[in-house]
Amino acid sequence: MNFLQCIVFVTLIFACVNFPVICGKMISIQEDVLRALLVMNRSCDTGASSSHYAFYAYLSHDLPEPGGNHHFVYDTIMTNIGHAYSSITGTFTVPRNGIYSFTWSTRVACSKAHTTQLVVNTRVLGSTYIWCGYNTVTGHVVTHASQGDAVYVRTHSSPGQGAIKSSDAGRSAFSGFLIA
Repeated sequence: MNFLQCIVFVTLIFACVNFPVICGKMISIQEDVLRALLVMNRSCDTGASSSHYAFYAYLSHDLPEPGGNHHFVYDTIMTNIGHAYSSITGTFTVPRNGIYSFTWSTRVACSKAHTTQLVVNTRVLGSTYIWCGYNTVTGHVVTHASQGDAVYVRTHSSPGQGAIKSSDAGRSAFSGFLIA
């Protein structure tokens, strides 16, 4: 539904709700128009695509000593609206140009610090640093991404020592969604 159709739709509803006496004899014509508008599109946007994309996935198992530049594969999907996240590759493939929000959390049990990075294609857009013990760190990035871009999380090139954990006490997880 384009913007003009949306205005007509809202105007007709407003007229029928606020002026029932005026609408009394014209209701069948207005009902037909309303049905036609609803069939065209059930949302009142301004021409933007009504497609939604969002995902949330987490690690189902620990990753002992993942090494440098290790690409995380969050294999347990809880949400995958639009099916743009792959639990096989651990990559979100951007379905259309737009502004996206990405968040990742890493739970560690280690003896040395760990750094993780959010990568779009080959460009690092965000990173987290965590001193070890039993800790969790979260990173967040809002960015413009283009259709076909590959977004994923990896360890830094110089690896930490110890395990990346996945437990109910603090899951290692990755999520994202289209903002606009």
